[in-house]
Amino acid sequence: MDAVAQLSEARVLIAPELDGGREVEAAAILASLWLCSALTRARAGDQGAWSDWDQAAGIVSRLPEGYVHPHHPTSRPLVDLYACMLAVELGDPADARRRAHHLDPESIPSTAWRASHLISLARGADAEGSQEGTLAMLQRAAAVSPEVVEFNPAGRELARRLLVDAGATIRADAEALARRVGVTAD
Repeated sequence: MDAVAQLSEARVLIAPELDGGREVEAAAILASLWLCSALTRARAGDQGAWSDWDQAAGIVSRLPEGYVHPHHPTSRPLVDLYACMLAVELGDPADARRRAHHLDPESIPSTAWRASHLISLARGADAEGSQEGTLAMLQRAAAVSPEVVEFNPAGRELARRLLVDAGATIRADAEALARRVGVTAD
């Protein structure tokens, strides 16, 4: 996992900034690097991703209340969003749903991240075999940002599969979603 090693090297470079007058910004960047590492590890099926997430959560808990980094949406809601994504990536949609239950999507400081979160929840619903839940989450994601659904590989694939496989009760809604995000059956 070269990416994880490179993220570790980047954290070493950022750490001295924690005492260099830019403590808050450096801490936010450091937390962001831990979150990237956690997601990379989770996508490889590595349960150790949670230890990287814990590192990020610990750093973010020490940031000023309501802080959001201006270039990286590092914040408490982002850490919570990553927890949902990790649970989905690690094959635990029930944990993702439990964690998402406490995360208000409106608290996520970026529409792109908010839509990505809803796509992640759609993936969880899909893993549980719920076409209705998948469709509902994708519709919400498209309401936030149809472009994110259109250009997110998982979002596109879920919308395409719904278009092809949706049952009669949701077929019209699946077709409308597919048109909205530019997805075709082929």
